[in-house]
Amino acid sequence: MKNLKLLSFLMIIGLFNSCSVDDDYNNNPSLLGAWNLVEVSGTIAGTTDEFAVGAIVWNFDTSEVTVLNTNTNDSLQDGFDSGTYNYILANTPTSNSICNQTIAFAADDIRCIEFSNNVLVITQNIADAVTYKFIR
Repeated sequence: MKNLKLLSFLMIIGLFNSCSVDDDYNNNPSLLGAWNLVEVSGTIAGTTDEFAVGAIVWNFDTSEVTVLNTNTNDSLQDGFDSGTYNYILANTPTSNSICNQTIAFAADDIRCIEFSNNVLVITQNIADAVTYKFIR
């Protein structure tokens, strides 16, 4: 009987120890903070340009994005030059839209945006659909 109680106790401890809490998991990912541009793809030519982490960083606050762009190769698509740009996030108002959320840097520059905790993708809403991929 003593062995049965000890075995039951050890099983209960094992059960609680096997449960884990993922502290990095977040149901509400945030756009805020620094994002590293690592890939730009698309255009009618179907080009893909890749960048090292840290070469181009977009740092989002609640209404502005500050871009640090150290790329000096003008033949590569790299988004914005270094500077600070206003933006507005919006939920797409129609159900037949191709994206659920948009980001606007100007009235005529509205793009689809999707992000999780570690990946951000911004896609232009035009025929050549240039896609910008970022990681944290």
